[in-house]
Amino acid sequence: MLLRDHLASIRRVTDANGNVAEETSYAAYGELTNTAMQTQKSYIGERFDPQTGLTYLNARYYDPAFGRYVPPDEAGDQAGQARPEQVGHP
Repeated sequence: MLLRDHLASIRRVTDANGNVAEETSYAAYGELTNTAMQTQKSYIGERFDPQTGLTYLNARYYDPAFGRYVPPDEAGDQAGQARPEQVGHP
């Protein structure tokens, strides 16, 4: 059985007798602290790919180590709007 937290992230996996078989926690942006977990569901209940370290969010991949989408999110860019790196943000 998969036991989830308030974000639907998998925190524990139990066996048929209710004993904890696997347990993990997550860093700020969803990075697994226990990379040995065998379940494919992870942060916010989405699929985790242990080979790439990325989480699949049904349309694209998310890198929990950096808290960013792969490729970077360009969906919000519209003509006439300056990107953050163009306006002198530190």
